[in-house]
Amino acid sequence: MRLFVDSGDGAAKGKIERFFRGFRDRFLTLHRNFASLAELNKLTHEWVENEYNAKTHSAIGMAPIERFNLDRNRIKFITDDAFSAEVFYVEETRKVSKTNVFSINSQRHECPVDLRDKTIEVRYDRMRREYFIVYFAGKRMGVATPLDLVANARLRMAERPERVDVSTPDITAPVATVVRAGKVATATKATQVTATATGASHHD
Repeated sequence: MRLFVDSGDGAAKGKIERFFRGFRDRFLTLHRNFASLAELNKLTHEWVENEYNAKTHSAIGMAPIERFNLDRNRIKFITDDAFSAEVFYVEETRKVSKTNVFSINSQRHECPVDLRDKTIEVRYDRMRREYFIVYFAGKRMGVATPLDLVANARLRMAERPERVDVSTPDITAPVATVVRAGKVATATKATQVTATATGASHHD
């Protein structure tokens, strides 16, 4: 589940803020000293389960665990797989260029599949700003790779059709060498084209 709350909207964050207030006033004030983080976690778990969740709250007229169970059947649990954590990643929208590249956090990356000219969602962990996962139309496309300028240029050249200009013959580039009467003559593209078109023979 992903929740988005606008800044300054106290009502939307009231439930979790009320918990933190109770945690501060009713737990931390009584547990000022602890030997380790593990001990603090143990004491916190015991307090939440036996104190906070089990006792009736004046605002709802019942214990939090009882209120939770009323809507338990409406809860949709996240599938526990290799990509579950990505639901909680930061998500940003990006436009893919004509070379299948997008920019994020001052870095340029290539999409794992052909998404040229598409708008994508890029997810990443705040603690791993070099690892970006590409989503398109709600589907996971794969992990982006850092831009390889050489490979990207080769891909564009391979996709570009070969263009041959036949409108103006090159009259300077030598294409063949002919030996006649002890002399060496160089035929050009222009003379070859003329000879082919008129059927005339070339004389020294």
